Amino acid sequence: MSQMNQENTMKYRVRFTGEMLPGFTQESAILSVAKAYGVPPEDIAKWFTPEGVTLREAASESEITGLEGFFNQHGLKLSVVKIESSAASLPMVDAATDRQEQDHDVDHRSEHSQQDGSFQQASQDSQESDLDNARKEISLEELQQTLSQLKVMLLPKDLEGFTPAGLGKRFGAYLIDFLLFVILFQLILTNILANLGLVNLDFVQEYITLFNESGGSLEQMLASPDIEALSMQILSSVGPWYVGLYFLYFALQERYYGATIGKRLFKIRIFSLRTGKNLTWNSIAVRTILFFMGLQFLTSIPLVGVFLFLGTVLWAIRDPLYRRTLYDMVAGTVVGSVPSDK
Repeated sequence: MSQMNQENTMKYRVRFTGEMLPGFTQESAILSVAKAYGVPPEDIAKWFTPEGVTLREAASESEITGLEGFFNQHGLKLSVVKIESSAASLPMVDAATDRQEQDHDVDHRSEHSQQDGSFQQASQDSQESDLDNARKEISLEELQQTLSQLKVMLLPKDLEGFTPAGLGKRFGAYLIDFLLFVILFQLILTNILANLGLVNLDFVQEYITLFNESGGSLEQMLASPDIEALSMQILSSVGPWYVGLYFLYFALQERYYGATIGKRLFKIRIFSLRTGKNLTWNSIAVRTILFFMGLQFLTSIPLVGVFLFLGTVLWAIRDPLYRRTLYDMVAGTVVGSVPSDK
């Protein structure tokens, strides 16, 4: 019986230190928890600090189960630390001291009872929101206002008024850039690299001849015994120049202008999410390499490439504040416009 009572009186300190569960973002967690509590998002955003926030000073095991169930569904990972009990080792004290401690315990329990009511109410509100969206649904205007508040809190000063670029604009900008790059690469390949003897274009001419002989049929080209050796010769001769010029085309423009020609036509730029300024060489290298690798998967291993492409699109859709893709998340970048660009 004594052991059971000791287990029942075991207390734990419950804290949130900013750690998120996999598949959740900080922005979505702030919105959902703020909606469940019925408080402004900036109140919840204050939890995401290096010091963290204490949610319960002394919670029982049953209370921890309820707290973890509520916060985990919003993507927040709680830190639970056992509080060592020293009640059994304390010496006897006088009646006045006992009375003070009892009064303090009553007040303490009353305070925790109010906190329990808040957590239970928040959990109940969240469940009602899932069962009856019409009752809890916020209007589009309220959502836009909330997102604007979050942007003000989370964005650097240089990105005030930032508007994320839609996926359609980004795709259109890249299509223009790719066409320009292909034209530029062909001009450099035939007029500079070939004339300097840095590239042997005989392999390319053989490839074109094989293509014409097959009548443009990919199946017949792949069936040719010469296609594999010819492809490797072209790849080893032209491939390194293609990769190098591709990197230079995008990296130089993004480093010094913040945007390629295609992006400038759509009036969008790439910004560092940490500083709000143009990217560093490290960020550009990471972003360009990841994007280029994704394109190679899309062309060489279509199944993997399509999976990566869909994952990137879905990730951007799930990010309502910045519309970041996977490589944006890794590189710490955002694509869009600020009022001074318009």
